[in-house]
Amino acid sequence: MVKEVKFGFLFYLEGEKMSIKVVYDKFSDVCEHYNFGKKLLDEPAKIIERLDEHFDGVEFGQFDGNNPDNVYINSFTEVDTKEALIDFAGILNHGEYEQLVNEDRLSAYVEEHEEEIASRLGDSYVFLGHEGDSWYFLQ
Repeated sequence: MVKEVKFGFLFYLEGEKMSIKVVYDKFSDVCEHYNFGKKLLDEPAKIIERLDEHFDGVEFGQFDGNNPDNVYINSFTEVDTKEALIDFAGILNHGEYEQLVNEDRLSAYVEEHEEEIASRLGDSYVFLGHEGDSWYFLQ
């Protein structure tokens, strides 16, 4: 017998085992209860919103792969623009990147190609967004 309870606890027995199921409205609400997972709450609001969207409706156990500690330690990735463009999206090589920096055209390039960069990151990762020089995704 399983019932969902928002903002509360529900106890039920299966033979000799007792299980507890807690349902939260948002993934970010769960994060505050985890040692490492709560560090996700220090990220920009739009990144937290994307995490909430990504994990909407996902059920997970206290110690499985989708719990906030595991997400923060093993999946959540923040890289700078150079790493995002060269190492993760593969949209530029080191020489092209340095040329854009030296010619002070990097910001314009990123703005002009933002959708393509996001698409390339989204092909291999769960792209969460970018803010300033930081790009966020789940591996």
